[in-house]
Amino acid sequence: MLIASLVALSGTATIRPVLAQPATDPQDDSPEPNFDIKTFGFKDDGKIFIQLYGKAARTLPVEDHVGYAYVFDTDNGVWAINGHREPHSTAVPEWHAERIFVDGDCIRGIDVPSERTPMLAGTNAMVKATGVTKIFSVQTVQFRLNVDEPDNPPPGTECVANVVRIFDSAAGST
Repeated sequence: MLIASLVALSGTATIRPVLAQPATDPQDDSPEPNFDIKTFGFKDDGKIFIQLYGKAARTLPVEDHVGYAYVFDTDNGVWAINGHREPHSTAVPEWHAERIFVDGDCIRGIDVPSERTPMLAGTNAMVKATGVTKIFSVQTVQFRLNVDEPDNPPPGTECVANVVRIFDSAAGST
């Protein structure tokens, strides 16, 4: 039901591709400013973005298999800008972006060829998401990896990760 709410909104609201659209925040606001959505939309160079009240990518996971993401439900699938702690690593998580396949709170897989480096600057997180002309909704979430290598999961893996917390969500305005 966590990401399902994001995917369910995909047929009900749209955003016109302009510089920015005000977000309608049904939860009013999040107690975590680094995950509290201020607005989202498109930058003039075609990047999709989310602006937060706090700082983008400043909250870092401290446990193995834990990650955070800014998730966009778009007319070209679900895109996530995310950072997660690699198992048995002390390295700072590297934030990256990719299109993901979701079913409810289950992240079923990653479109590996879509992986790219996001831009993280102050309160903004953005990425060039190929083929996206509409953003239906966004969420900020915490997830738990179920496998050591989500880009190359063992055969038969149903969920490479599960969303365990939604910090904030917002739907587009027309």
